[in-house]
Amino acid sequence: MSKKVSVIGGGHMGGAFYKRLAEAIGHEQMFLCDRNAEKVEALGAVNHGDVNAAVEFGDLVIIAVKPQAFGELCEQIVADWSDKVVLSIMAGVSVAKMQEMLGMRKVIRSLP
Repeated sequence: MSKKVSVIGGGHMGGAFYKRLAEAIGHEQMFLCDRNAEKVEALGAVNHGDVNAAVEFGDLVIIAVKPQAFGELCEQIVADWSDKVVLSIMAGVSVAKMQEMLGMRKVIRSLP
């Protein structure tokens, strides 16, 4: 079974992650969530939609939003995170803070 990856945030960094991973594993195994439909279209996302659909789709969920948008993002999520792994590329938001706000333990923080 192939692993599926969701990217929440299609800006410069999230878009770069999406583009390279989609080239490696295929667009069908990827999901992109961004407020800007033009970004989603420009990256050629086959699977896209809201944040809860992204969480449900991916085995790995990459959070690539601006740190100041993280609180609002957390408020929108009602999907079950329990079996997911989260990779954050946000600066300024600690692993402990993400674990607390997301209610989960499987959080990796990586800064490009």
